[in-house]
Amino acid sequence: MEEIFEAVDKMFSEGRLSRDVKQYLWHRYTSVHLKKIGEQFKIMESAVSHAVSRVSKTIARDKKVRKKLIS
Repeated sequence: MEEIFEAVDKMFSEGRLSRDVKQYLWHRYTSVHLKKIGEQFKIMESAVSHAVSRVSKTIARDKKVRKKLIS
């Protein structure tokens, strides 16, 4: 995951979107539970759920973000 996180930081710079994308990818492509992801980011599992939802909505409406995540 560390390599993926570094790539996300390069694509989105650091900040909220970068952090949310990391949580989204971790949740979507692994079997790790929201609670465990939250522990790694020092947030509650509900915050992880909201981040995943925000990224899903962003992907649906923003072609640039969608293209970065697909390529």
